[in-house]
Amino acid sequence: MKLVRFNVEGSTDRVWVLQHDLYSRQGPIVKTRPIHVMTFAHEVVAHIVDPKKGRRQSSLCYTLEAKLAGVNHFGAAMAEAFNRIPDPSSRTSDLASWEPAAAFVATLEAYLNAVYSTLEVTNHLARTFDVNLKDGFRRMALSKIAPSALQFNHWPWLASFYDVRTELGHHGSPLPFPRGASVVLTITQPGKTHRFERGKQVQVPLSEVLGYEDGLRAMLDEWASDRLAKLDPNLTFRQLVFDTEGKREGHDITLSELMATHL
Repeated sequence: MKLVRFNVEGSTDRVWVLQHDLYSRQGPIVKTRPIHVMTFAHEVVAHIVDPKKGRRQSSLCYTLEAKLAGVNHFGAAMAEAFNRIPDPSSRTSDLASWEPAAAFVATLEAYLNAVYSTLEVTNHLARTFDVNLKDGFRRMALSKIAPSALQFNHWPWLASFYDVRTELGHHGSPLPFPRGASVVLTITQPGKTHRFERGKQVQVPLSEVLGYEDGLRAMLDEWASDRLAKLDPNLTFRQLVFDTEGKREGHDITLSELMATHL
């Protein structure tokens, strides 16, 4: 996402306007992901096909991009906080501050909430394409009519994510704490679990928790690729292209050209 400064019509004032990365860019497009192409393409196509529906779809596309940025931010903050926790074997005293571990737990919860929020926005966006889908990402993903790319059993990371996030976000698990390269927590949630057994203390590797973001992006890319395959590859989109001095001019690009820039 980018902020682009525009002149207000009929005024000398200039305002910052939020734009999709693929709408306002500087230089050639080197790499992008299907989910970014989909959010850019669908916010435009939706306005053409159904202006009323398009306003909602465009807003959700922007929101999804912002949520993904949040996941990336909190994932990096969590990993950094984890690395600041002192190594127990290197302590010279029997006393140590809990503060580094507390900071890690706080960023862990923020990261899990960012992933959860992204999934919920994904559900809202998916339902603009199919009103028969269930409300709520988990309910939708567990149903038989969910898009194949968003089905729960298609992505093993979802089972781990929901158990960990539900535990930390809702059920007041005994305080999670780091041990080695893992997060230790007790599963106390009263409802059905997906991976971990209720009443058990479990160690979830930090690499697995950080992998939720990779799994999320892979899932969204697969879903986006399926959606984009339904569009005309010759659809043309208008972009603002900035030169090194900040001057901008209009440029047309086709969907097939955008798709050619995939990671």
